[in-house]
Amino acid sequence: MKKYLMTILMLASFAVLCSSTVMAKERKINYKVKNGTMIITGKSGMPDHVDFGKKKSTKNIKKLIIKKGVTSVSDDAFKNCKKLKSVKLAKTIYKIGYNAFEGTALKRITIPKSVKYIGIFSFNNCKNLEEVTAPGDFSLLGSDEFSINNNVLKKLIFNTPIKCDYNLACTQFNTIDYVVDKNDKNYSSHNGDIYSKDGKKLEFVSRHKIDFKIYNKCETIYTYAFNHALGDDCYVTCDKIKKITIPSTVKHVLYECHDAFFPNTVFDVDTSGMGTDDICRLCMFIRLRNTEKYLSKDVKREGNVLHVREKKLYIDDDYDDIYFTEPQKYDNPVTVETGSAEVDPFSNPTEVDVTRTENREYYKFSKEMAGKRITFNVKEDGLFILITNGNIKLYNEKSKLVSLYPIVKAGEKFYLQLPETMTKKYSVKYAYVVNLNWKSLDTEDVDEIYQVGNGGYQYFDFSMKKTRDYDVRITDYKNAGLANISFVIQKKVGKKWKDRTTQRKMVTGKDWMQYSGLSTGSFARHFLTNLEKGKYRLKIKAKKGAIYTVFGNRIENSGKAPVKMVSNRKKAPELFEREAGIDEDGVSDFYRKGHFTQTNAKTHWYKFTKDIKASGRIRVEVNGASTGKYEVSLYKKGSSKKLRTKYINPGKILKNPKKSWDNGVVNFRVKKKGVYYVKIHRFNKKSTASYVCSFQYLQARV
Repeated sequence: MKKYLMTILMLASFAVLCSSTVMAKERKINYKVKNGTMIITGKSGMPDHVDFGKKKSTKNIKKLIIKKGVTSVSDDAFKNCKKLKSVKLAKTIYKIGYNAFEGTALKRITIPKSVKYIGIFSFNNCKNLEEVTAPGDFSLLGSDEFSINNNVLKKLIFNTPIKCDYNLACTQFNTIDYVVDKNDKNYSSHNGDIYSKDGKKLEFVSRHKIDFKIYNKCETIYTYAFNHALGDDCYVTCDKIKKITIPSTVKHVLYECHDAFFPNTVFDVDTSGMGTDDICRLCMFIRLRNTEKYLSKDVKREGNVLHVREKKLYIDDDYDDIYFTEPQKYDNPVTVETGSAEVDPFSNPTEVDVTRTENREYYKFSKEMAGKRITFNVKEDGLFILITNGNIKLYNEKSKLVSLYPIVKAGEKFYLQLPETMTKKYSVKYAYVVNLNWKSLDTEDVDEIYQVGNGGYQYFDFSMKKTRDYDVRITDYKNAGLANISFVIQKKVGKKWKDRTTQRKMVTGKDWMQYSGLSTGSFARHFLTNLEKGKYRLKIKAKKGAIYTVFGNRIENSGKAPVKMVSNRKKAPELFEREAGIDEDGVSDFYRKGHFTQTNAKTHWYKFTKDIKASGRIRVEVNGASTGKYEVSLYKKGSSKKLRTKYINPGKILKNPKKSWDNGVVNFRVKKKGVYYVKIHRFNKKSTASYVCSFQYLQARV
């Protein structure tokens, strides 16, 4: 029996040893430990999960060196290595897994600029950790409701510009002070807080701040600086601040959120530089108790009304929230104050003043208002946008029915005719005037430009500071599908404008995005184009009287994997593993993004090593191709013969779009292990496009 048991144990040990050897062989990762120092070498990512802290030979390491070539750090890799004080990470690493350095003795660490993903809890329970240097453009692995470290750092230093959505690089590290990268063109740091580059606008405050003083050159406070968006529907506020000092240099308070909470905060505010509206917004932001206590020089209360200089604010029934407008006010003109945030919806107003402030689901009408007319007093010149949840009949002062979206002038009056029969509540979701004078898509604080077609060409300028994708979204409002909208993107070359795309049209496809809430209906479509550095303009044509909007968005080509394009098969770069593509079953996605411009090569090569049996596929998606034809071919190492070839024809896609995006996709199923090469070739060097080349495992990597 003992001999039999010994045989089983030997076989089991041999199986584990073989498994470890195979993993090491597949991942090409090696490590050695000498005198308390661990050195890791290799040419790929570490295994998905490793825990050196549980091994006798590695749990007591004091120093870690990861050499160039290693591309990722495993989940739990150095968790429980309680004596680990020094870490040097290679500049080839792009991912740090969950709990990777949890419970270590690190005091400070530098995370290379190459790192694009950092897992939650990576530095949890690192009680000595005081300072972290990290990229400003990484993405979080795991739920955005959790952080990277549960202890609070003294300082977080960014070694790249802050670029990530929701400022995740700011919020997911718990820290007291921030230091912005000196090359950041958008942000700067003062006293540990984040401001605009010129220091005049407050952008971001640590939620672990205790004593907060506004920088002495700051002129504008964005209130969202105190309200951190960690991700979808997850917010935290700077409620630990004991004192906030606002100097006289501050002129403007822009109220962009209403959830800030200062229960035990002392305010030292000099409002001498602020206008009345800005003091009003400050009152709304710090709430009633703090307003009465710290702004008594500017504010006087009478019942549910706050008098702020020459203006009035209103207190809700709970005597806490403050509004620009009085709740439940009937049969009086409604004025929407610029800068107000959420306010209680008005019920059954008979008169409304229309300005350039947009309001959603603001005015509501009950059944007893059926058949009545509502007066709209236009206060500014522009395009009158009126959107409701029912059929609209709009009349001018002469009681003549007018077409929707009229061009208006300040002082004009219009009348909304409510339906004779109202089976449910009727609401006006939007009632505002938009400016028609914008000519540049580079204009700050303007999400989209409204325009009225004149039957000829109209132009909108924009610029590109480097090569990347540019997304043009056009929405056809009034003549949905009938406005005959077409456009060309032109680049300024010398003193002339030259086409950089073929003519594109708003052709109806199967998957158009339909905007809800518009009684006339509307359609929007995205047009993606790859553009080099330079000055551009959108040359657009629409049917006379058509109402449309244009939105321009610059998209980083690099995504989360470094862009590396070569025209030589021998130098083809490996596809990078994208953590965001790994689902709960462990299926992986390896990819790179690239682009064809009029100055780079006609052929680009990529390589992928399939080292396990799980089936997969090579996928190439070409986006925003301006013209021409593309060939995608698959090769295997050791052979010059193509395994398979497929083509993408942008011309057909543009004429018959199946989606709201212009894209073409080819797939190659790959079953056998080996090294594969992908060639992406354009037949015409004037053809420009961006693309994603990826390998996707179609089952868990086991």
